[in-house]
Amino acid sequence: MARLPLTVQAVAVTGLSLAADAMGAAHVDGFSVMNDGDKRTFFMCKNASGAPITLTIQTYATRDGLAVAERTIAVAAGARVLTGPFSAALYNRTNGLIYVDFSAVTSVTFGAYRLGS
Repeated sequence: MARLPLTVQAVAVTGLSLAADAMGAAHVDGFSVMNDGDKRTFFMCKNASGAPITLTIQTYATRDGLAVAERTIAVAAGARVLTGPFSAALYNRTNGLIYVDFSAVTSVTFGAYRLGS
């Protein structure tokens, strides 16, 4: 399999329903998400499983010749975590994408959101 592209949903003043269809099942090979770089993109991860998972946001940057460590976020069993925004200089690949990975995907859902239009 391959990493899946994930569409970023716009959060507007008129609202965005966070119904079940607003978040999709986590993918075993992770997601690629377009990051606009203006610090308005964020992610929501819900772990409905009985064990904690780790959400990893890959970094693409180097500082003084050293790779910047990936951002890891613990998501407890039964918890929902909101994370972001993401600096383009640290997280974006040359094509503007951020790569997101999961330590486990069973009963895990994920969504990408952008504030404003």
